[in-house]
Order: sequence, then structure tokens, then C-alpha cells
Amino acid sequence: NKISLEEWTDRDMYNFQEWAIDYGVQQMSEMELYTYDGSDWQFISNSYIPANNCVLFVPSNLVFGSIKVSNEFGDDLKMAEDELLLLDQGTAKRLPLFRLMIKILAEYEKGESSQWFPWLNSLPRIFYNGVSMTDACFECLPPCAALLSMNERNTYSRFVNAIRKGFVPLKPE
Repeated sequence: NKISLEEWTDRDMYNFQEWAIDYGVQQMSEMELYTYDGSDWQFISNSYIPANNCVLFVPSNLVFGSIKVSNEFGDDLKMAEDELLLLDQGTAKRLPLFRLMIKILAEYEKGESSQWFPWLNSLPRIFYNGVSMTDACFECLPPCAALLSMNERNTYSRFVNAIRKGFVPLKPE
């Protein structure tokens, strides 16, 4: 099974929370998962928590890092990165984001067989950022914000173009 990408799909936060605990995530007992609309989620506490307390601990094996992704995908990823740099040298500083995008897409392709399925199924399906904006949206923004948002969308387009070259196999064998 695949993860539904429909914009208004409910986020499965409770299965994600169980998965996270099973994989070693620890949270303060005073913290609870809360939503006011079923879409936006947050941790809240109804009791005082003194400063400098750890409210959430995530083990390092659950942290996606670009170096980990680079090691996992090896030469295939290197070829895709080289292609990306041919499209625009300015994207060199965004290679870590490209690597994370590759990892997330590869895990998405695995569907329910992915170790990360509960996490992926808890993510929002709709975003309000530069990638999702139209030219009309950019015209409504102040100039600096429009430029930054356009850069975000252009970077995403370059990432997609590099992925479409097919160097990195995203689908499981």
C-alpha cells in the first residue's frame, strides 16, 4: 500500500507516536499530542516544565542526515548530484536537501514495507511555501520574499530534473 497524497488526508499521528516510542523516542510524561482541528498537531503540557529539561529525545538512528543518505545511495546519488550541479552550480549548498529528498522519495516508494511508513503517513500533505506558489502568488509578495520563494521553487524544479535523469533508483527492486 502507498501513502495517500491527497491534500486533506488525515495525518496518522497516533500510529506515528507508537512507532516513535517503539524505536526509542522518549518524551516527558507531562507532554501530550494535541490537535484543535485534526490537521495541525503539536505537543502541549498542562503543567509547568522547568527550563533546561529535555522534553523530547530522538535517538540518532532516527535522524535523517545527508551523509547517511550519501553513504546509503553511494555512486548513484553522486551521479545525480553531478547532474544537479550541471544544471546550476548554485545548488551545491543545497545538496544536503537534495539527499534528504531522495531518501524520503525512496522510502515513500516502499509504501508500508518502509521502516519509515508511520512517520511518512503522519506528515502533512499540503504546504504553503515557495514550491507550491504560482506566479500570481509571487506577484502579491514583497520583492525580497518573492525572490526567496522563487528561488525555493526553482531549486525544487532542479531537484526534480536531476531525479528524472534516473541515476538514483527510488523504487525497490
